[in-house]
Amino acid sequence: MLFVNENIFIAALFLSSAMISLRAIIDKVKDIQEMEKQLLDSKTSFEAMVNVDCFMEQLPRKVYEDGWPEDKWEKEMEKHPFFMTKSPEPGEELHPLIEGLQKLKYDEEENSPEELANTYKESGNFCFKCKKYRDAITNFSVGLKLECSDELRAQLLNNRAAANFFIENYKSALIDSIDAVKLNSNYLKAKLRVCRCYYHLEKYEECIKICEEIISEDQNNSAIIQLKKDAITKKKVKYRNLRKQAKEKKNKLAEEALLLEALKYRKINFHLRDNKELISIADLNPDLHIPEKMNRVYLENGTLFWPVLLSFTELTLNIPINDFEENCKFEVQLKIVFTESAELETKKYQLENVNIYFKDEYMKPIKFSVTSTLKEVLCDPRFILDCGIPVFFVLVKNSAAEENFINCIHK
Repeated sequence: MLFVNENIFIAALFLSSAMISLRAIIDKVKDIQEMEKQLLDSKTSFEAMVNVDCFMEQLPRKVYEDGWPEDKWEKEMEKHPFFMTKSPEPGEELHPLIEGLQKLKYDEEENSPEELANTYKESGNFCFKCKKYRDAITNFSVGLKLECSDELRAQLLNNRAAANFFIENYKSALIDSIDAVKLNSNYLKAKLRVCRCYYHLEKYEECIKICEEIISEDQNNSAIIQLKKDAITKKKVKYRNLRKQAKEKKNKLAEEALLLEALKYRKINFHLRDNKELISIADLNPDLHIPEKMNRVYLENGTLFWPVLLSFTELTLNIPINDFEENCKFEVQLKIVFTESAELETKKYQLENVNIYFKDEYMKPIKFSVTSTLKEVLCDPRFILDCGIPVFFVLVKNSAAEENFINCIHK
């Protein structure tokens, strides 16, 4: 029995070894078949490549004329819609592909009014992102001319309001925002813009009112809460400034009334437009070509201070004097002028060597003493005050200029 079992065991070992060898042979055969297949594919590919090369060599030789020229390829690439870096300018020739895309996008036959309105909205949004706000407004406006749903119309109005807001056109932005809220009462963005427009238009009461409506629905809206606080502060400042302006205006009117009374009390002869009476200080606005810094006549502690023009005709020189006090003598002012003016630093322009004149209503020269006060001259019945500025002529005594001045007036 033991011998038989040993034979069986040996046979089993032999059979097992044979099966292992057979499996190895089978795997080897598969590897050979795979190598043959790859070799065959490579041969086929090589033959195909050879055939293609032969085909290309048989084609007729000619210069390719449809491409971009070497010296203009960048410019041509910029025109192509796939490579352009900026949109075409108005009036610029468009690439045929762009024309086709635009026609497909904006064609009324291919799109319904609702679709077209939405397309213009998207175009406007793109312009808005590029900060081309006026172009955005144009697109939104075209979209609003089309028949579309209330929801889309509200969006177009709100978007146009946003574009107007960014160019500080707050009135138009406010109108569009209000219209958007009318179409959609829950449109928070439009409501917020209504508040901001009111704020920038200094309509703080309206701004505060809308802010309170939003806060009642959204108590955690920090932006609108801060806007309300700012509006309240601005409102206080605005009304404070209005009160200040009203007070200043009242004081100014009171001062002008006192000044007008003082002028009438002195019985000064005024030459006014249309020969009307002096009823307002505005009638004394100067008409002469004088330095801008010259003051208008004013009253201080019961005394008038005048702007005066001294004309030195021989030198074609006009010297303005601000704040000529009416009780001051001409000799005092002339001494100051002769000392301070470089053009008058000559021996002949001394107080004892000059005469001073004014003109009456007939343009006749009237000579008066340099020891006279301004008030005495202004109250002279022959003196005519033209446009609120007294004008006096200073000439060297017995000079040719004085003689010509007198003779020209008489002529």
